[in-house]
Amino acid sequence: MSLHAQAQNFRWLPDSPSRPLLSVPSKNPGSVQCWLAEYQIGLRSLPYLADHGFHDMAVLPGAFHIELARRLHREVFERDAVSLREIEFTNPIVLSADDAPLTVRIEKRTDGWVSYELFEATSEIVERSPGLQPSARLQVEFEPPLSSGKVTADEFAGHKRLTGNADELYSQLGNNGNQYGPHFQMLAGVWRSGAQVAGRFADALLNGDGSLPPPLLDAASQLLSGITLDRGKTFILKSISRLLLGVTSGSRPCWAYGTATNFENDGLVGSVRVVAADGTFLWELTGVTLAFMDRPRSEEPASREATRLCVSSTFTAEPLEDSLRFWGGHFGQTVEIGFAPYNQVFQQLLDPVSDFRRNRDGINLLVLGLEDWLHEAQPALRPDPAHVSACFETKPRRMLPNGLEVAHLNRHETDYLYQEIFEDQSYLRHDIQFADGDTVVDIGANIGLFSLFVLSRCENPEIFAYEPSPRVFD
Repeated sequence: MSLHAQAQNFRWLPDSPSRPLLSVPSKNPGSVQCWLAEYQIGLRSLPYLADHGFHDMAVLPGAFHIELARRLHREVFERDAVSLREIEFTNPIVLSADDAPLTVRIEKRTDGWVSYELFEATSEIVERSPGLQPSARLQVEFEPPLSSGKVTADEFAGHKRLTGNADELYSQLGNNGNQYGPHFQMLAGVWRSGAQVAGRFADALLNGDGSLPPPLLDAASQLLSGITLDRGKTFILKSISRLLLGVTSGSRPCWAYGTATNFENDGLVGSVRVVAADGTFLWELTGVTLAFMDRPRSEEPASREATRLCVSSTFTAEPLEDSLRFWGGHFGQTVEIGFAPYNQVFQQLLDPVSDFRRNRDGINLLVLGLEDWLHEAQPALRPDPAHVSACFETKPRRMLPNGLEVAHLNRHETDYLYQEIFEDQSYLRHDIQFADGDTVVDIGANIGLFSLFVLSRCENPEIFAYEPSPRVFD
């Protein structure tokens, strides 16, 4: 694809924030000023982003985060962002057809740097949630030194062995799980020798305002991945230590040269330098960290017909494995059961490379304790352990089928009441319903199972439970 004719007019970034730039107080003692800028991002408004993805998901490029921060830097401080450091991509953003909010928090610091944090949330949520985890973060030097210099093109060609043209490169990347459409296919030729790789850009002309189209910046990670194509692994961009820019206005990038400085089984670290045809320095990335993961499961040869069942829970769920296998066998289905890390429910739902997101052909199971559905301020199922021990340490206990442990007097009576209240739901007949904040009077409360049932059906109920039998009451 050529950027020559499109560079001046193509819409790489949203035109403007969806809300006016908001000045907010900073909770960081090292900050001088703080602003929030909210955008709407998605395939509807920026359809070219559909050309950047992995494992059949459109994912917001790391280069997009960088260039959005650079444009904000120009708009807020009226100066170009040419020296960046500590660029980290913590939570990849999976794009959908509908636009979704992306908020940037800008903090000018006392140490001469400006920090940018990008959140997949509205500005209101970011403002009231100081501990919210950003999708990406970076820092821009407020008064950077000038970068210049020239490199001869002889460093990029000649003795290096040609490993394939661009079509072969992007085809192999696609087979490995990294999918690049025409808008992100910036490399026209690729050479490699050991831990070094060089790439020649397709015809591209940069804007006169100093901006970098995200596909050009994204080509750095594509180039480095050429060193490890034969490993058959999908890669994701995790971080960049430094990004330095030289003369970019109106320049035409021609060559990119990459070196892997640290190569491990689970990823690599390298650097990439980009120059014009005459060797003029354009930009350089150092400490580029790529992480590897297995190619999509659906592309692997099927070795069995088992259904993969992935379980994520808020408690230790491994004891459920025997029951799950039993029910799989009962319905004539072989199941392959895997457990996500303990109490990582939201991570499994949001992370595009989590076990849940990669289990596209199987079944994902969320297992939550009853208390997780209650309001945080609800004390009924969160009693003080010392108080519980003092009241019930001498009482026999019974684990109910829903996972709750109760003190009781008679197993058969407890099982009967549980069947009647929780499974048969006898108290919900004749269109009886519970609403949040309802007042419930329970005459003959027995050991309190109906009160527990009410708490499982609504939030913040006011319950008056009476039990006339002294033996049961005590």
